[in-house]
Amino acid sequence: MKRIGNKCGTIGIKPITCYGLRHTHASMLLYKEVNIKYVSLHLGHKDIVTTLQTYSHILDEMEQKESRQVDVAMEELYHTK
Repeated sequence: MKRIGNKCGTIGIKPITCYGLRHTHASMLLYKEVNIKYVSLHLGHKDIVTTLQTYSHILDEMEQKESRQVDVAMEELYHTK
């Protein structure tokens, strides 16, 4: 872990742990809409429930985004002349 901290200091960013990198990596995959089952297997979680619980905040954000997309689609569908 010291290597990561040293490199972060060298380039002038806040140090991050290996766990932090792992969490960031998984979060980015989910934001990029990679299938959660794949992410779960990729992380080596015992089951998908672990992944769902750990990243529920991201899944909630994605659900809100999708809800807005549905609203826009419905708006376009019903307000088109």
